[in-house]
Amino acid sequence: MTLIGRSEGAVIVPRIASNQPQDVKNVILLGASSQTLYDLVVEKINRNILSARNHWDSNKDGHLSIKETIIHPEAGLTVPNASLSSDNDLLSSQQWYPGIDTNNDGMINIDAELVPFASILHSQIESDPWYQSHKHIRPTIETIENLATQNILILQGEKDIQTTIDQALLLEQKLTELRHNDHTLITYPGLGHTFYPAKGPNELLGPIQEYVLADLYTWLKDPDRDD
Repeated sequence: MTLIGRSEGAVIVPRIASNQPQDVKNVILLGASSQTLYDLVVEKINRNILSARNHWDSNKDGHLSIKETIIHPEAGLTVPNASLSSDNDLLSSQQWYPGIDTNNDGMINIDAELVPFASILHSQIESDPWYQSHKHIRPTIETIENLATQNILILQGEKDIQTTIDQALLLEQKLTELRHNDHTLITYPGLGHTFYPAKGPNELLGPIQEYVLADLYTWLKDPDRDD
């Protein structure tokens, strides 16, 4: 049997496979996180504050402009401007994520606006049952230690800002350290979390690209993995 999981599914699939090693031959993970999803989100919030102060605030004035921010799509501080039906200008096509620019001046004060916004997000996560359910499970990088008998394929979009490419690299590094017999990592330039082309800071929704599915098929049809 082959199990395929994407995003949260890539958290669940390794756990099923580790509990039923006799039934699962192949494990395929798309947009997988090495950490728990709880840790992933909390770490991103904390990292945003440090990055805003040390890297994104290029003129060191304590404020962020959309121009300074959109070149760092992993920040997740902007969203498409809903008032514009189409605009090829990336700068004007973005607006601040709702709730950050509290005084509506078009700039984000790192200490007075971004830090309080991060605190609100922390509170929301701590009260959210879904995040709390992920807080108390083993991270995937530990679970894969139990997948010694399964063949593992990891597919990762290089423009994924939800589970960034470093997560896939950590999983691949762990499997290498374990001398896992059959594991493969394939990364895709320009593709986001849904394996559809990203546009600037926006991860657009769309079908998984055919060449990704072709790689998946080719991997599965190898005689050593074919069910």
